[in-house]
Amino acid sequence: MIKLIVSDLDGTLLQENHLMNQETIDEIKKQMARGVDFMVATGRDYPGVTPIFENTGIDPELILLNGAQYRDHGGVIKDNIRLSASQIKAVGEIFARFHVVWNVYTADGIASLFNEEENLDAFMETAWLDGFCTPDTSKETYRDFYVGLKVYSTIDELLAHEPDILKMEVHDGDREKIHQLQEALMQVEDIAIAISKPINIEVTHADAQKGIMLMKAIEKQGLCSDEVMVIGDSANDLSMLTRFKYSFAVANGAQAAIEAANYLTADNTDLGVVKAIRQLCKD
Repeated sequence: MIKLIVSDLDGTLLQENHLMNQETIDEIKKQMARGVDFMVATGRDYPGVTPIFENTGIDPELILLNGAQYRDHGGVIKDNIRLSASQIKAVGEIFARFHVVWNVYTADGIASLFNEEENLDAFMETAWLDGFCTPDTSKETYRDFYVGLKVYSTIDELLAHEPDILKMEVHDGDREKIHQLQEALMQVEDIAIAISKPINIEVTHADAQKGIMLMKAIEKQGLCSDEVMVIGDSANDLSMLTRFKYSFAVANGAQAAIEAANYLTADNTDLGVVKAIRQLCKD
């Protein structure tokens, strides 16, 4: 019997407007009323997730930043997996060599060596290429993403003020550069490199992956892996999809995710999560 449903957000649970539709909300609430718990596993940080569930009646557990942070139903931090100072310096030096705009996510916010406008410009370029927005979309639409951004001059200054760095991220529209950057990063020890889209790279500690954090969470809850279903769409979901018997990829997912999952469900825009839940969690 399934006791826990775990879903990725973007490209999986969410529609093209980056919200849940009402049928998805209703299905999750129905399962929760039956005693099935619900958890989100995403690359987003806490402020990027909470607005999605406002006024829905759903208060999920959260695996955030690709597995670098775990929060309970009330949003209380239960686990953080940090990058070391030496890892941050090594990755930052590679980023500098490739002349990319990058930022970091800490236990409680976002920081960068680049200002808000530089971060927004890089994000908007990749968001347009990814279909996240149109060429006519105003930067102001996404300025909230960088509310509270702390800007530092050097990596050393960043490390002096931000000891708890959980994820480093790059957005760049040059796909060949992203590929070369990925290869260069492979020389850094004990990091996990996730490419959720071909125009961004996310770096966490090697132990900070969705599947690893999920295994730790269910152990604490006394669940076994066969009581969990997971649903995802991209490379940063592979650590979940390969660890659980009841793993689903949405049909719009990356080929690597589809091959890793044991089951295939419909597109995220065609109630893929709802259909997967109904397949396993029957009345």
